[in-house]
Amino acid sequence: MASCSNWAFDVAQSSVAKYMVKRSWPPSQGWRTFLRNHSSDIAAMDLFVAPTLGFDLLYAFIIVRLARRDLVWINVTPHPTADWIARQITEAFPWNEAPRYLIRDRDQVYGVAVRDRLRAMGIRDKPIAPRLPIRCTRGDPSPLATTTSKFWPGGGAENGDPIFVTT
Repeated sequence: MASCSNWAFDVAQSSVAKYMVKRSWPPSQGWRTFLRNHSSDIAAMDLFVAPTLGFDLLYAFIIVRLARRDLVWINVTPHPTADWIARQITEAFPWNEAPRYLIRDRDQVYGVAVRDRLRAMGIRDKPIAPRLPIRCTRGDPSPLATTTSKFWPGGGAENGDPIFVTT
């Protein structure tokens, strides 16, 4: 018997177990399992800030396939908008080459135009968890940081290496 000191009476463990909510469905898969099961159908996109030699800021947009870490698309703009990103997605995946899933972070620049374009192309939008750090708590890298940092010199700006673009 278990004692509930706040209630002033004893309750048997079997009584508590009888009224506890039971989960009737299996738990959902985590990121690692999702990536392993669907890696051939997944691409990731991200925006990076790249300073120029004149100290202007350019935004590099990159799309990478996760299965083989193939660079699918890269483009640069001084002012990214949702319409510009939607156009880049269309140009990156012509005809029937679109992935089933597209992982992205939760930047505000991915607006309604991007989500509508993904839906129209039959791509399922998979934003990462809010405030997911570059390195997760157990030392495992996030899927987006791991995939996209391969294409930048020295592993990317998160390692402290500056990237300068000449215009």
